[in-house]
This record gives sequence, structure tokens and C-alpha cells, in this order.
Amino acid sequence: MLRHTALLVALLVLVAGCAGTPSETATPTATDDPGTITTHADTTPTPPPTTYVSHYRAYEYEATPITDATMAREVARSPAEVEADVAWRAASFTRDLFADGRAVRVAIDDPTPEATPGPFENGTVVRSNGTYSEMAKRVVGRHEGPAYEMRLHGPIREGREAYARADREAVNLSALSSVDRRVFTYALPPPRARDSGVVSAGYTWVFPADAAPSDSVLTDGDPHYVRYDGDLFRIEGERRGQPAVRYRVEYSLRQVADSAAAFVDTRRDSLVTPVVRTNGSVPDPAASVVFAALSGERVSWEGTETAPPRYRAAETWIYDHSPSGRTAYVRYDGQLYRLRVSKVVA
Repeated sequence: MLRHTALLVALLVLVAGCAGTPSETATPTATDDPGTITTHADTTPTPPPTTYVSHYRAYEYEATPITDATMAREVARSPAEVEADVAWRAASFTRDLFADGRAVRVAIDDPTPEATPGPFENGTVVRSNGTYSEMAKRVVGRHEGPAYEMRLHGPIREGREAYARADREAVNLSALSSVDRRVFTYALPPPRARDSGVVSAGYTWVFPADAAPSDSVLTDGDPHYVRYDGDLFRIEGERRGQPAVRYRVEYSLRQVADSAAAFVDTRRDSLVTPVVRTNGSVPDPAASVVFAALSGERVSWEGTETAPPRYRAAETWIYDHSPSGRTAYVRYDGQLYRLRVSKVVA
């Protein structure tokens, strides 16, 4: 699946949360045996032993008592959270979706997407003005064509080395062809993002069916400079080897509850996992970690070897009982808890 990327910082550490000071010392495990190497003394030298690089890992488990209303707010996206999940033209999409209950969005993806094109799946729950709705989506248009890898950078600030060239060569957006105006504005950041800093965006572009690639100059592989709303931008792109598909995806909202309480009443069985310490509802070895956290203990582990099985099993159990990745909702001794695992791998 094509990934649209917007700048900013590449992380060397994959973080699903923060790890605290360990409450239990890591238990080292034996390094894998590289095996026996057979050599012929007369001709074949003995290769050096295989070196295994250890990685730092840390787990932390936290259980927090919460209310049904808190859970409802956490599992449903607000308009601001919907906007944050959309890469390009997010504000207009969110405004249309919540004002009219319907919005259409362009998604550029592989001819056969891994799931379905677009940032949201069917059944995504959203909340607005106290009501809860589900998203439904359907593809209303599909056009396959040549794909272009585009790079957009700006605003270019005065005083930078590139500013003089940009100021000299830039053309106004209005002077571009209608085809190139679509290319440029597809990933144009909103004013608040432009005011807060420099944005670099990489995206894949497929011309719509009613546009001719020959009418575009921005995709010819050379850098071009565009002046828009008083700002200067550099844009360049080139055709890639494989085609892609330009989808038009329609999202609509269907109200499912008029309050947090009503929403929880209809979803309790799918959201909340009841557990009892003595009936095996959490199997070993995960049980020791899960029930320690539910009893108020701060449970954590860190080390450079493989974590003990109970920590890995508890992580898997939470993911298997979670509506949102690393967070599960658990009913224990009559109390609702948010059970969360944080993991660091470096």
C-alpha cells in the first residue's frame, strides 16, 4: 500500500508508550546457539562465530479505574481526532462530514489495497455534540493511471539560501494550469501549519480521468517554485514505474446513540472484558501481570534479553481483548478499568 508521508522526524525507536523504572529485574536468557561449524583442516578456514546483537526492551502495565462515560469518549473519535487522522485537506473533509453527515475524499493507493483505500474503516465510531455515530464508506470512483512521486517543501523562509532562487523563479498559483493547481494543492498544508514551521510532504499523485498529464509541468522531474498566499514553495515530482489508482471514497455517518450511556449500553459486550482471578478468564502466564496491575501494582520490566514469558503473554492478551491496540477495558470486582501496556523497543 502506498504510504503518504508528511515530514517531519524519522524515529529510530519504535515506541508504543513510555517505559518507567523497572520494578522487577530482568531475567537473562541464554543466547541462541549458532550451531556447530564443520571445517576441512586442509582447505577451509574456520569462520568467525556469529555475533547476536541484543536490543533494549521495556514493558509497563497500568490499570486505571474509569467510568463508562470515559470509556465511551476514548473509543469514539472527536472531530479534532478525525481531522488529525487525515493527511491532506483535513479541515474541509471533517467540516463536511460532521456538518452534512457525508464527505467524499480522494485516496491514491495500489490497484489492490491491503484493506480498503482511505484512512478510516467501516464502523469507525465518532462523537459530536453528545451523539455517537458510525462511519460507513464506499468507493464511488476508480481511475487507474501513471503514478508520480511528488515532494512539496515550504514555506521557504526569507534569509534561507534557497529563498533568492525561489523568489526569482516562482510563479503564482493562479498562473499554473488547472491540472497543476490540483497537483500542488492536494497536499498543501493549512495556514496554521504553514505559520508554525516548514512542511515537507511526500505523496503519490495520479491524474484524474479528466486531466491530461501532458498539461502538467510540475511532474517533469525538475524543481519548480510556486507562490501561494504570500508564501513560497518548492515542488517536484517524477513518474514511477508502477501505476496506481485514484479512488473517490464516500464516507457517511449513521447515528447509533444519542448519549455516552446509550452508546455503552449497546456496546458493553464488545468493549468490556469481565475477568475473575480464580476462573481462568486470564490464562497463565499472562494472569500474574494482568491481576497485579488490576490490584494497583506498578508492573514493569526492562532489559536487553528476551522478556520473561508473562510480560509478552500479557501484552498479547491485551491486544487480543482491545478495541484500540494497546488498551483494553476490563471489569474486575465490579469496577471498570483501562488496562494499558506501554512498550519500547530500541
